[in-house]
Amino acid sequence: MRSADDEVSVLSGGERQAIAIGRTMHFGGKLLILDEPTSALSVHETSKVLGYIDEARKRGLAVVFITHNLYHVYPVSDKIVVLEHGRKIGDFRKEETSIDDLVQIITFGATGRRTPA
Repeated sequence: MRSADDEVSVLSGGERQAIAIGRTMHFGGKLLILDEPTSALSVHETSKVLGYIDEARKRGLAVVFITHNLYHVYPVSDKIVVLEHGRKIGDFRKEETSIDDLVQIITFGATGRRTPA
C-alpha cells in the first residue's frame, strides 16, 4: 500500500503517470501532453492510466497523446492525427474511422506504398 509520503522515485510507471495527470487537473491545467505514457507499463497499469486519461478528457482537459499503439489511443480519443516522418498524413475524427482504417494508413502511408519499419 502506498503512502502519500512516498517519494515519486519509488512509484511505478503507472503511478507516476497518474500523478502527472492528477497534478495537471488539480492545478487547473488546460493541456496535458503525454508522450508514450503506456510504453513501459503492465497491462493493469496501462488500463488504469487510460482510465485517467479518459477522465481528464471528459472533464474538459485537452489531451495530446503521442503513441505508436493505436489500441491504447483509440478508445480515449476524439481525434487522431497520423504523422509520417514528421509530416501530417491524416487527421481523423474517431467516429469517422476505425482502427483497421488507421492501420492501413500507417502501413501504406501517404504514398500508398508500404512504409519501412
